[in-house]
Amino acid sequence: FFTNELKSNSDNVDAINSLAEATHRSGDPMGALRLYYRSLEFDQIQPETWLSIGNIHYYIKDNPQALEAYKKAKDLKPDYARTYNNIGTIYKEDGNYPEALSNFKLAFKYDPGYALACRNIGDVYLKNGNNLAAIDWLHKATGLDPDNLYGWYWLGRAYYRSGQVKESASHFLRVLSRKPDLPQVHHDLGRAYFGLREYSKAIEHVKQALIRNPSVPQYYVTLSQIYNSLHQETKSLAVLDTALTWNRSEPVVWIAKGDIHKQSDRMQEALRCYNMAVSFRPDYWRGHYKKGVALYYLSQLEESKNSLEEALELKNEDAGSNHFIGMVYLAQNEPGTAYDYLIKASVLDSVNVDIWFHLGQACMRLENWSDSEKYLQRSTQLNERNKEA
Repeated sequence: FFTNELKSNSDNVDAINSLAEATHRSGDPMGALRLYYRSLEFDQIQPETWLSIGNIHYYIKDNPQALEAYKKAKDLKPDYARTYNNIGTIYKEDGNYPEALSNFKLAFKYDPGYALACRNIGDVYLKNGNNLAAIDWLHKATGLDPDNLYGWYWLGRAYYRSGQVKESASHFLRVLSRKPDLPQVHHDLGRAYFGLREYSKAIEHVKQALIRNPSVPQYYVTLSQIYNSLHQETKSLAVLDTALTWNRSEPVVWIAKGDIHKQSDRMQEALRCYNMAVSFRPDYWRGHYKKGVALYYLSQLEESKNSLEEALELKNEDAGSNHFIGMVYLAQNEPGTAYDYLIKASVLDSVNVDIWFHLGQACMRLENWSDSEKYLQRSTQLNERNKEA
């Protein structure tokens, strides 16, 4: 229809844009792009067309070109909410959360009824660990669009991460009542029931996730953790072995196996599992951290220090790695260096009883008695039963 229209009226911009949209929907994005650019030759002031061009580039995973097109749409129409939302989406995918948040909030400013912008703001806060802000914005999103299941799902995740586990479960159940075949929601509901100590329900929902998608390593790890908490170690390890039949090179599974062995003081076996995780994924900081911890307990201090330094190179702002490398330096009688790492760990994790205790120990070795007393008091405030402190 649109092709015939253009035979007699070749400069009909609406027809060109409509043909471009039909061409894209028919599976020819490059042909659609050519048509959109042809439309711009007749009329350059078309923010909607630049938005469509950006969407096609985004669809074919060319984010830099998509961002450039979205910015041209914004320049032509500075109060266009959809443009800011799409720009924010690019920044969010690139991990630039401050820019993403700024653009999503501009989208909401120009369109206060824009549920998707609210949802995206909530998602960014969720990724940043600001769970209370995430809950606030996701409530707005679900209020504006009660039928949007993503909003209810992300709201459930925000409640779970803020420690409001019972509330999170109700939101996951709401999603499953509409779409019962979503494996990730079954998994997250299983974790919520695990947190509520409703173990049979937890096992059932994680198994439902595995039935629907048996290739996701985290589902096996969660099921293993539930069995392990019930002191069913053999079953817990068997679940992880099943995961490894799907993908033997998955580091999170090897780390989960190592943690079970470490918990039972089988440090050599734990170290073997952590080594496997590192060999399959050398750029995964947690594998190096776990390996460093096992080596510390095996009194292989230099090797432990090397592994923990590898972890810190990959993720410097990790409380655990800073804590344990501080403990290594304490064991090597270098309390000054230990103090530097432990004070950083205490900033990154201010409620960790052991960090404050070891910080107090470092100050004792330095004969800094007042600070030592302060840090040990902090440890006992967090845990009155900390006999050692």
